[in-house]
Amino acid sequence: MNSDGPRAELGSRTEHSNKEMDSTGLPLISVIIPTKNSEQTLRECLSSVRAQTYRNFEIIVVDNFSSDSTVALAKQYADLVLQGGPERSSQVKLGVANSKGDFVYKIDSDFVLEPTVLEKAVKAALDDNAIGVIIPNLSDPRISFWSKVRFFERLSYVGSGQIEAARFFRRDAYEKVGGQDGSLVTYEEYDVHNKVARYGKISRVVGAAEWHIGEPKTLAEIASKHWYYGKTTYLYVKKYPSQASTQMLPIRRSLLSQRDTWFHRPKLLLGLIIYDMVKYMSAAFGLLTELI
Repeated sequence: MNSDGPRAELGSRTEHSNKEMDSTGLPLISVIIPTKNSEQTLRECLSSVRAQTYRNFEIIVVDNFSSDSTVALAKQYADLVLQGGPERSSQVKLGVANSKGDFVYKIDSDFVLEPTVLEKAVKAALDDNAIGVIIPNLSDPRISFWSKVRFFERLSYVGSGQIEAARFFRRDAYEKVGGQDGSLVTYEEYDVHNKVARYGKISRVVGAAEWHIGEPKTLAEIASKHWYYGKTTYLYVKKYPSQASTQMLPIRRSLLSQRDTWFHRPKLLLGLIIYDMVKYMSAAFGLLTELI
């Protein structure tokens, strides 16, 4: 299967459609969710979107030929369910191509949104005349010890212009830059952010966040994930050498600025060191296998 391979619409637009709210004058948001065997987290993700205080949105799920109940779950909540692949970048582009929104917002199937995320994202875009909006993304610390480590790590990135990437864009800006680069398997969100930021202001949401509930529970999961990503990370480095050196190195200014937090939590600091060792060693092995 390739990026231009089989694509099938699995369901027509459902009773969830918000088209009747167009008369309010509020811009329509297209929430694009790529999935692949996402049954464990998808219901919670979609429920959080449906519970938003901002009501003029559509949900488009693009599934990568799942073998579990992902598609059945998606049909319960989404306005449109499509199939496509082979990676998230192609899935998101397919979703946007079939969307109607003034804004497009990509979230992963293991994200849970706080209720005011869409409302605050639209307000930030309109008030600041921004073409992109950064929404804080935090790890759910209740999943595992490693998710708690990631929670404090990601918390240190909030407000950092070097690390955070926008996923909420004005549609014309997204289309102007061509959306996701289909060759990128990882760091594709940074790629879109970098391209859009050249043409206008990137604003940010304050007081609402996305929560990542698909956190790893074991070091083996961490190793497997980053081995896979490591195989193609060099493509992003090649494309953005200066940004990549800041975004990908384990020692980051935003982390150092929170050193008191870490020194008061030595167990978590040790966990972060171990996490990063496994992450970067696995990525390096992934790259090595790709080159070989």
